[in-house]
Amino acid sequence: MSTQRSGKYARFEYERKFLLVRPPRNLDTTQGWQIVDHYFVGTRLRLRKMISLAEGETIYKLGQKYLANPELTTTLTMTNMYLDETEYNVLVALGGNILEKTRYRYPYENRVYSIDVFGERHEGLVLAEIEAETENEMVALEPPAFALREVTDSAFFRGGYLAQLSAEVFRGEFFQFSLDFAFE
Repeated sequence: MSTQRSGKYARFEYERKFLLVRPPRNLDTTQGWQIVDHYFVGTRLRLRKMISLAEGETIYKLGQKYLANPELTTTLTMTNMYLDETEYNVLVALGGNILEKTRYRYPYENRVYSIDVFGERHEGLVLAEIEAETENEMVALEPPAFALREVTDSAFFRGGYLAQLSAEVFRGEFFQFSLDFAFE
């Protein structure tokens, strides 16, 4: 029997997610990253390709991200390994569920949020993420005024889950989530 644990190269990531109706109006869309993620089915692994919108630089990463403690959805364990293009091409040939988005930096009230605007079959989904240095700092953070609602605790808005959904299933589940929210 094997035991899962955080390795010495893993780090804790403290983050919260918020659903937006649309990207903030004053968002600088000239700076950011086009991101294509491949989530390997049955694993916690994600292969990522990031292309800079401004410089055209490309970064390849193999990552493992999971809840450090299922009771604390704001605390994740993250390990990244940077790859070259050849290594990326070997791994991308394995397939996986694909998720595409564009990520922008958004300064707001002395913090910097990541605004993810999803494309392809998740068109219309916009999320904001914020990271902190500690769990206490993350918990104390007030939701931003530009957010519709917090979705940190919702498995529906995790990349690995979204990546497995067809456009039809995504639209149906997103519509149901919206209805549930409207009637809370």
